[in-house]
Amino acid sequence: MKFDCSGQSGCENGARCFQDSPRCAQKWICSCPTCFYGKRCQFSTSGFGISLDAILGYHILPHVSLVYQPMAVQISIALSITMTVIGLINGILSFITFNNKGLWEVGCGLYLLGSSITTLLTMTVFSLKFWFLICSQMGLITNRLFLHVQCISIDFLDNLPNMKCFSLTCRCRNNEYDIKILPLLHRMSNLEELTLNIINGKRSTFVDGTQINNEILVHMPRLYKFIFHINTEIKLNDLVHYLSNDDIQRTFTNIRYQQVCCIVNYLTTGRALSHIFSLPFMFDYLRNIGNTFPPIVFNHVVSLTVYDTVPFEHEFFIRIARSFPILKELSVINFQSQLHISNGLNFHDNQLHSIVEYPHLISLILTAVHINYVEQFLNETNTHLSRLTNLAIDYDQLTIVTENFTRDITRLNYAKVKQLTIEESRVHSKDFYVHFPLLESCLYSD
Repeated sequence: MKFDCSGQSGCENGARCFQDSPRCAQKWICSCPTCFYGKRCQFSTSGFGISLDAILGYHILPHVSLVYQPMAVQISIALSITMTVIGLINGILSFITFNNKGLWEVGCGLYLLGSSITTLLTMTVFSLKFWFLICSQMGLITNRLFLHVQCISIDFLDNLPNMKCFSLTCRCRNNEYDIKILPLLHRMSNLEELTLNIINGKRSTFVDGTQINNEILVHMPRLYKFIFHINTEIKLNDLVHYLSNDDIQRTFTNIRYQQVCCIVNYLTTGRALSHIFSLPFMFDYLRNIGNTFPPIVFNHVVSLTVYDTVPFEHEFFIRIARSFPILKELSVINFQSQLHISNGLNFHDNQLHSIVEYPHLISLILTAVHINYVEQFLNETNTHLSRLTNLAIDYDQLTIVTENFTRDITRLNYAKVKQLTIEESRVHSKDFYVHFPLLESCLYSD
């Protein structure tokens, strides 16, 4: 990669960004300055003491195989494997030797048995810690998994008061945000940079500016950079006060770090969803936004789920295309018929509106939708999907919209599909394979 990103990147801490093409780039990489590492150079070794992250973290090159990693990384891997194997063998043999009731009664038998168990646990934790660091920095596992493991690991807990930078992505069920995440953050009194991407389920109140200030910011007097997105879902029966976007926005008057935006959506299913986030939005995925969302551009989002109990009209998908310019994965959840079809407009080949363009979309999920949305995305007079390769869909709806795979106007959008996910195994007709000429695999969701 040799082309400069021209300022359109998510690289942090003065890192340089390079992309694979001067226009319509598909891949980019950050070149981190000394003592910074991570996909966006968002992590710093400052304040980590002698932790594994500080010693090795920023030496690991992302998206580069082990063979071409720096010598320091290769030596560390060799030493880690050697230490782990020797430690596990020693621990197992010691456990076998001292797991004898006769020895427990003499000398230090119980102590040596406990020591062998401790050795096994220590080497296991060390090995997991080491390989999580290697794999996450190389891009072999998702940051979500790594950060969740990191937030509960002994290494992080030991260094919490001295940490300068912290990033956490977590899906919190029940009251985990209040009883686990907040107490964890309270211990980071010297934190200077904080990144939070949290999905909250089953709370009785929305997370707003007042709560963030009182429960997080007052505990971090040195914090100067705060990037966050907190998605909260609550039951309307538990909600004491119905708050609007403006109500929540006003609670952020004490947040002095950057602009903040919020989205509130009340559903007819008895639930309410809220999103609060710093601007610009710096995360690569966003879940469960509805018809109402702000007119801003989400330059980093590649994976999106849209969900509402009010119909998504054609104009909504035009807005999605404009606001999410690099979208690669889209999931639609909506069981309500589109009004323009319900009001009697022609179901087939409607050309009364502009065509929606998703130039980067490769994955589309339409398994929980009204049939109108299958028409919306497969009819080329509605939507253009020039790069779609993965499609998950209700097979009966697919058959109806394509008229048993004989309708020419629905061929173009899924001509490049290589993986099709349907609810159960079916016997396919010849027309089916004509419509999916590049199909490599057919998966079944049940």
